[in-house]
Amino acid sequence: MPNEDEVAHNAFRSPTPDAFNLGSMHKAEQGRHLPGARVVDVQCSMHRRMHATIIVSPSPYHTTPSGGAPVGARYEIKNVPAGSYELRGWSQELGEFKGSRRAEKGPVDVDVALTTGGGR
Repeated sequence: MPNEDEVAHNAFRSPTPDAFNLGSMHKAEQGRHLPGARVVDVQCSMHRRMHATIIVSPSPYHTTPSGGAPVGARYEIKNVPAGSYELRGWSQELGEFKGSRRAEKGPVDVDVALTTGGGR
């Protein structure tokens, strides 16, 4: 989690069991390694409007929506070996969802419908 901006930031996460406060970080300074698979909310005490949600994944197989908009977006993960996998996703509005899928050789389509009101 390096600072790649021209201005300094003070990234922090609290109150959680894994809370941290990185102090004033200038450009190119390294921050903190975030181990494990999880969703991490980070704020900046120097810029109150700044907030980041970081999805930490130990897997090399991940993606973001094409076109930038999650509604109706398509996702593609290439070169996934055949096997059984847990599918996890996250939306700022709906939170985290999980599912499972078996991948065989060749393309596999997975349809995921997210709804508000607790249904996923």
